[in-house]
Amino acid sequence: MAGRGGRPEDEVLFLEIGRLNNELAKNQRELARKNAELERLNSDVQRYAATLEGQFVARTAELRTSESRFKAIFENAAIGIAILDAEGRLAQMNPALETILGRQACDLLGTRFLAFFCEPSAGESFAARYEELAAGNLEQFRAEGRCSGGSGRQTWVNITVSAVRGDEGRLPFAVALLEDVTERKEAQAALMQSERLALAGELAASLAHEVNNPLQGVIGFLALGREALAEGEDIDEYLELALRELRRVAEIVSRMRDLHRKPEPDQCVLSDVNALVDRVLALCRKRCQESVVEVVWEAAPDIPEILVMADGVHQVILNLVLNALDAMPDGGTLRVSTGRTGEPDGVTVTVIDTGVGIPSEAIARIFDPFHSTKSKGLGLGLFVSQNIVQQHGGSLEVESRPGYGTTFRAWLPVR
Repeated sequence: MAGRGGRPEDEVLFLEIGRLNNELAKNQRELARKNAELERLNSDVQRYAATLEGQFVARTAELRTSESRFKAIFENAAIGIAILDAEGRLAQMNPALETILGRQACDLLGTRFLAFFCEPSAGESFAARYEELAAGNLEQFRAEGRCSGGSGRQTWVNITVSAVRGDEGRLPFAVALLEDVTERKEAQAALMQSERLALAGELAASLAHEVNNPLQGVIGFLALGREALAEGEDIDEYLELALRELRRVAEIVSRMRDLHRKPEPDQCVLSDVNALVDRVLALCRKRCQESVVEVVWEAAPDIPEILVMADGVHQVILNLVLNALDAMPDGGTLRVSTGRTGEPDGVTVTVIDTGVGIPSEAIARIFDPFHSTKSKGLGLGLFVSQNIVQQHGGSLEVESRPGYGTTFRAWLPVR
């Protein structure tokens, strides 16, 4: 244009205007693109907001349903439910728990749960375990005891307490479930009483039978003695036979008297089980020699003294050794050993013989009263022995193979 007479300034201006128009068009296109992007983002935001709103409505409905379901379970559960705070105080309880305790919630809220136990020791044990739960050492524990309610009512309950942890493992509250087992306990007690009465009747019948035999002998010998006396004969033999039978009656009665004698605290002393076995084997040494029985005595060196009624445990070991000797009329080997158990902590006395053994059908009744595999046995030795061991919190077990021998193992706890 300048060549055709135009001014250079106009040409520059024209070029600048063109450049600005291009820049404007470019900016307009960019603005249009950004507006489109903004509209898309706005649409996405609206869709996301609608989704969130839908989720919120659904979650709210679910929460309300869950809350309603929990409330229905809490209110209508057949077992008692208690919400306990960090100190073990009753913060909330359901109607079933009110029924179990026989009192209204308004009278109980804020009370420490240990206060409901009838036995102080049970309450203290519950409190100690709840402290462990609060400290994080336990997540759950179980307890059982009698709880007191209104009007002096007492209820047996099984309790399961579970921790509900908050931030950093803190215990804002715990849930306790209580099951009323009073009827079950009463039924068990009635059953045990029935079993005791049945056993007492069986023992009475067996005792009458066992005592009747020697008494009949006494009557017969005394009758013979009276006849001999009338004829001027010596009656010493009949009196001696009658006296022997009376001693047999006295032995039966004595064993029955001691049958359920529980070890009293003043009768229990710290005793060395190895020493008790030594004493028994010393008493039976002559009998072993006469029966041609080899004795193998294996005393454990690391067993502790245990708190027992020494005479009772001595009687148990003596009964086991004498039974073993009776089972080896033609000689054999008697192996006696002691040992230590770890879990639970205890001491064992094992008596093994190589005798005739016990038939399998007799094993089931081996500890029954007046049941004996020996022709002249009273059938009270093992019954008494088992009772003595159980009264100490232990156990007496037997294993046998006919023709190969028998093993008796007595276990007593370390207390």
